[in-house]
Amino acid sequence: TEIPERINLNTASYDQVYKVFSSDSEYIMNYNTIFHNIFREQLLEIFGEGVDISAQGNGSVIAKLSNNGKDLIISGTGNMIDTWTTSENAPWYNYRKEIKNVKLEEGVTNIGRLAFYECVELVNVEITNSITKIGHSAFFKCSSLKSIEIKGNLTSIGNDAFYRCSSLEKIYVYASNSNYTADNGVLY
Repeated sequence: TEIPERINLNTASYDQVYKVFSSDSEYIMNYNTIFHNIFREQLLEIFGEGVDISAQGNGSVIAKLSNNGKDLIISGTGNMIDTWTTSENAPWYNYRKEIKNVKLEEGVTNIGRLAFYECVELVNVEITNSITKIGHSAFFKCSSLKSIEIKGNLTSIGNDAFYRCSSLEKIYVYASNSNYTADNGVLY
């Protein structure tokens, strides 16, 4: 895959590279792989400072990787992107087999579609009470995820949100949630 001429990799930030490649359908499937392989250390450093994943593109929701790519922290106020059409769109896609912990801090109001698709090593997810929506296939094939807590303000869970989470043994629904209940590991 050729790198588009309109971007200078010597001076471009990760956000600039991400915007060029994620908006160009010819490169959408390849940009994360290219930059992960070439710039792994630099990307981890930049990711440590935060990458904008807000639905509005205004920096109100930020994703940060730490602990050498094992911890993903999503912080800010408002919605994260919920329009990814493929899991490769998530900026952390090439770390999906390394991420073990995800923390969604208070203020973030949704988990976007395909957000953690195939994060096969993901074992711990901290979902705050501010989360009202879990998007379509958000945790699809998170085969190491053992439990999930559904807090009181969660009102919407997309189709296949936990599909093929083969280790998922426990779903705990807070009593304050009038929208969902769990019985013997089945969410209703």
